[in-house]
Amino acid sequence: MNYSQFEIWLIIALMAIGTFAIRFSFLGLIGSKRMAPVIERMLRFTPVAVLPGMVAPLVLWPTDAADGVTL
Repeated sequence: MNYSQFEIWLIIALMAIGTFAIRFSFLGLIGSKRMAPVIERMLRFTPVAVLPGMVAPLVLWPTDAADGVTL
């Protein structure tokens, strides 16, 4: 699919706004308030949950995952 230059910049701008909104919802709106202990406990596992998502493609599909990687 061929996108025009305007469409590409529009997609980039919308993704930037969406990313900002997601981060602001946690840092700007909730950041100064105390969260429930159960939510804090769940957020503690976020890095542990993200790491396998980054490593799994290299382990399961090494040739496909390594195509875009330059070391």
